[in-house]
Amino acid sequence: MYKVLIVEDESLIRKALIYSFNWQSINCNVIAEAADGIKGQALIEELSPDIVITDVTMPLKNGIDMLKETYHLKYKPIIISGYSEFEYAKEAIKYGIVEYLLKPIDYTELKHALKQAIQQIEMQKAYELQTIKNHQHTTATVLKKHQISFDNKSPEIAKTLDYINQHYNEKIIIEDLTEFLNCSASFLNYKFKEEIGTTFSDYVNRFRILKALEFIKTNEYPLYKIATMCGFKDYKYFNQVFHKYIGCSVKSFQQLVL
Repeated sequence: MYKVLIVEDESLIRKALIYSFNWQSINCNVIAEAADGIKGQALIEELSPDIVITDVTMPLKNGIDMLKETYHLKYKPIIISGYSEFEYAKEAIKYGIVEYLLKPIDYTELKHALKQAIQQIEMQKAYELQTIKNHQHTTATVLKKHQISFDNKSPEIAKTLDYINQHYNEKIIIEDLTEFLNCSASFLNYKFKEEIGTTFSDYVNRFRILKALEFIKTNEYPLYKIATMCGFKDYKYFNQVFHKYIGCSVKSFQQLVL
C-alpha cells in the first residue's frame, strides 16, 4: 500500500481526513499525522511516505517551507488550502505538487488527486527500474573496485585503506592521514591514484555506498539513519552520491530491492 502522511494544524480537518475517507479503496494507508511543519518534516525524514497531504498555513513552520526542506526526498505532495491562501499555495508548484485542493475538502477531488499521485509514483518507479537495468554494471563496478588486496601495497596506502575501513562512518579528509603517515597530501594523493587506480575521495565515496547497499538490503534502518552510519553529512548529499554511482535515488533502490 502507498504510505500517506497528513500534515494539518486544524484537528477536526485532520481527523476527518484520517477517519472519514476510505483510504483502502485506493490502496493507501495513513501512517502518521502532524499538526505543524516541523513535526511534519521530521516524520517525512523518518518514515519516507509516498504521499504527503499538507496545509499551507501552520504554526512553527508552514507547509511551503516544509516542502522546500524535504523536496529531495521525492514523495508526492498534495496541498489543501483555504481560499485566502490560494495565491500562496501556488508557490508550492515548484516543489512538484500533484494538486492543490480548496477547503472544505471534496473527497471526490481528493480521490482524484491521490490517483494522480499514485500514477506519478508508478511512472517514476518504472523509469528508475529501467535506469537500474540500464546500469546493471554499476553496482558490480562499485564492488569490483573494492576487491582490493593489501598485498603489494606500499605501507602508506595499506594504512590508508585500513583507516578508511575503520572510519568510513566519520568525516574523512586526506589531511587526517598526512600527519599520521608523516607525508604530504599531494604525495598521498599521487600514491593512492597510482596504486588504487582512483582518487582518494572517489574511493571513500564508493566504499561508503558499498556499505550503504549492505545496510539497505537488511531493511533494518531508515534511510536517513543509513546516511549517518555511512559518514554522509546529511541525507540530501547521501542521495546525490548514491545516484551518481548507482543510477537512481536511495529510496527508489530500496523499493526495488526489498
